[in-house]
Amino acid sequence: MPGDRVHNITGVALLFVCVYYLLNAGIDSEMILVFSASYLFSLLWLSPDLDVDRGSGSLRRWGPLGFLWYPYKELFSHRGMSHNILLGPLTRLVYFGFMVWVLFSAVNVGIKLPAMQKDVVLAFVAGVWVPDVLHCMLDRAVTEVRRD
Repeated sequence: MPGDRVHNITGVALLFVCVYYLLNAGIDSEMILVFSASYLFSLLWLSPDLDVDRGSGSLRRWGPLGFLWYPYKELFSHRGMSHNILLGPLTRLVYFGFMVWVLFSAVNVGIKLPAMQKDVVLAFVAGVWVPDVLHCMLDRAVTEVRRD
């Protein structure tokens, strides 16, 4: 499997390609910003490798909050559902949302989410999903090359 550095370099390169494409397609700059921010967050903090037993770059980036991902590591075996291109990002978003809710509930802070427009949600979801697909494709490509 490629290391964290390879995933990050190829991920950032693909982000530049995506932004270039979106700008040339006439996509609104606010949507490009939402896409780019969620893309970087997903690439750096919501990697499919959060379930690695020995830890990953993504897990280390969480710093002292990394402990929040230990139940996730117990629920999902590495390269199992976490590396599924449809269910992987969904499981991490649901898990992350649940943990945020638990933390804010524990300190008794009410969270009021604003109503979001459909295009903002789509830009966010695409930003989370694209680096995840790239990650899984790189892992599969390297695995296939090493098998040959």
